[in-house]
Amino acid sequence: MAFVDESSKALVARCLTIAELPQWLAAQPPIDAEFFVWHHTFSPTEAQWRGIDSLVGCFNYFRDARGFEWAQGPQFWSAPDGVWIGHHPSLPNYVGATNWNDSGSRQVLHMETVFNGDAGPYTPDYLMQHALACVAICRWAGIPIQWVNIGPDGGALKTREGIAFHRQCYINGQTPKTCPGLRVTQTDVWAAIQRAAAEGDDDVANIDTVADATVQAEMPALVASGIIQNPSQTEHPWGDAASVGLVFTMIGRMAKKIAALEAASPKP
Repeated sequence: MAFVDESSKALVARCLTIAELPQWLAAQPPIDAEFFVWHHTFSPTEAQWRGIDSLVGCFNYFRDARGFEWAQGPQFWSAPDGVWIGHHPSLPNYVGATNWNDSGSRQVLHMETVFNGDAGPYTPDYLMQHALACVAICRWAGIPIQWVNIGPDGGALKTREGIAFHRQCYINGQTPKTCPGLRVTQTDVWAAIQRAAAEGDDDVANIDTVADATVQAEMPALVASGIIQNPSQTEHPWGDAASVGLVFTMIGRMAKKIAALEAASPKP
C-alpha cells in the first residue's frame, strides 16, 4: 500500500500493521526528535479497546477532562489490532509527560501501549509488537536506540536522547505515576527492544515472531546442515520461548548462508 503525507491532519486515526508502520513514517515530513517515552493506557485495556472509537474517546478525554487543545496527545498507540497513529508525529505536541514534552526545535515522541501494566506484564508477542513499533519510530525520527535512565529503574535521566518509561520522566526522583505499570520492568522491555533492533540485521531480518511457528520453519535448514542430527528434535514443542526461538532462527539462517557458500565454492 502506498502512503501519503498526512501531516495536514492533527489527529490521523490510522491503524497500521508493524510491516506498514515504517512505510507510513517514510511518507511523512522528517523530524528532529530526541526522546521516546513508553506509556500504558491503564484504561482502556486490551479487552476494552474498540479501535477508532477508543482512540477518539481518549483524545476527547484529553480535551474535555484535561483541557488540552484538540488532538494534542500521544502520537502512537500500540493496540491489539495494530499500531494506531494519534497526533501526527511531524506536528508540535505538548502533551505526554510533565517536563518531558517538546522542547525548542527537537521533538519528543510518545507511544501508548493499550494495556494495564499495573495488573500484569505484557505477553511475549504483545511486548514484541510494542518493541518493533518503538524501534521503527526511533529509527525514522533519529532517536538513538538506547535507554536513558540510570540504573534498572530509577535515578535521573542521563540524557534526553533515547528511550525511557513515563514514570522515569520526573525530576528529583519524584514519580507520581507507575506508567507503564508496576508489572512492566525496564529489563524486560529493553531486552525486547534489543531483539527488535536486531531484526533489522541481515541474519534475523523479517522475523514476524520468534515463537513456535518461526522455529519450526527454520528446522529443515538445521537438519540439512547437521546442526540438528536427531530428526525427532524437529518436533520439539518450543512454545513461546522467545529467546530460544530467536537463537534457533539466527542459527538456521546462518546455516543456509553456509550451505549456499559451499555450493558456490569450486570443488577440488
